[in-house]
Amino acid sequence: MSQARQDGITLRQWLPLIGLTCCAFVFNTSEFMPIGLLTDIAASFSLTEAQAGIMISVYAWGVMLLSLPLMVFASRFEFKRMLLGVLAVFSLGQFLSAVAPTYPILVCARLVVACAHAVFWSVASIMASRLVDTRHGALAISMIATGSSIAQIFGLPLGRAIGLAVGWRMTFAVVGALSAVAVVYQATMFPTMPAGERFTLKQLPELLKNPFLIALYVVTVFMATGYYAGYSYIEPFLAQVAHVDASAITMTLTAFGCSGLLGSWLFGRLFDGHRFPFLAITLSGVPVALLLMGPAASSLAAALAVCALWGCCATAFNVAFQAELIKHSPPDSSIGSSNPPLRKKRLRHRRRRPDNGASCSASWDSSVRQTPFPPTATSSISATRKKGPAPALRNSPCTKASNSRLRPARSPAKIRRSEKRLPRPTSEPMPKMQSN
Repeated sequence: MSQARQDGITLRQWLPLIGLTCCAFVFNTSEFMPIGLLTDIAASFSLTEAQAGIMISVYAWGVMLLSLPLMVFASRFEFKRMLLGVLAVFSLGQFLSAVAPTYPILVCARLVVACAHAVFWSVASIMASRLVDTRHGALAISMIATGSSIAQIFGLPLGRAIGLAVGWRMTFAVVGALSAVAVVYQATMFPTMPAGERFTLKQLPELLKNPFLIALYVVTVFMATGYYAGYSYIEPFLAQVAHVDASAITMTLTAFGCSGLLGSWLFGRLFDGHRFPFLAITLSGVPVALLLMGPAASSLAAALAVCALWGCCATAFNVAFQAELIKHSPPDSSIGSSNPPLRKKRLRHRRRRPDNGASCSASWDSSVRQTPFPPTATSSISATRKKGPAPALRNSPCTKASNSRLRPARSPAKIRRSEKRLPRPTSEPMPKMQSN
């Protein structure tokens, strides 16, 4: 395959990265579809919108409770096998949702999708950042956020349009078919990628000792709670409180997704150089937007502006905190390095070599200076270091240790040949030092 470059990323890296972006689009489309179809799903099972909304809550609780045990189980697999398995389970859950005869079975089918969701979003940004080199890690993560934002721009309104035209079940079936296509594509394009050291529950206390990670987790819990509590019921809010018609609701949801695309673009341009201001602005933008939703309900333009602020800050917060999580995770965890044992072993090897080399060099130079050879013979010995040490140095402890570690023992014939190459010591007596 040609290695044509675009922005420093090869085509071999772009293809699986685009596939991951499409997977993010499909996953987010599936996650938010029930929000746009909540009224129709409730009507088909003779439920109220509040009762049908329990399905969204169960899905969210399932993702939260299943993320850790499923990732402990999935960390033993290589990333490509994990991705293909997650996509297959996701597709199965979508088809089960499409044919669910009762509401409890629909909730169970959504839990199957939640299992795939929990694993995918735990490793999507990590896989994207490992597909490229370190310089383009932020771009790769922003690509995943772009797929999520495009799902809110086109996926959610398109799913709502399909549901209104041919029924909400067909929307789930279409998403299941798209995920099946994604399985085939990634099986062809995604490279083999080692998963690294397996994560176990014994390593969890080490993560909890990191105060920065604890702060990230706490902030994420509060942000996600506020975000989904408001976004899950945005369609009934716009219809019943803001008195917006169906076409305007679709336009508002599209504006929400477009603003998320803007947040992803701002992350790729501004985050590396302005980390803390970027985090502060996105962190404060979501609660401000939620507080303004009530006063903005009286005007469609004001509601659109608040939704744009909400979507932009939420998406930017999501990708920025994922980047911070990857940056501050321990290097020996499954999300911190691709092959921690090998890297530790090489590091220990590097620590030994300078000390041994320095001591051997010092011993060699001191032994050469102590030999009774004239200067010409000493320079000849220096020129024959690659062929073997001088006879006077052959029995030194450093030479024996070096021979036993770095090269096999030489035969007596080779030793005799090397001795013949060495210059003979001069027969003239050494000049004596005259004392005063």
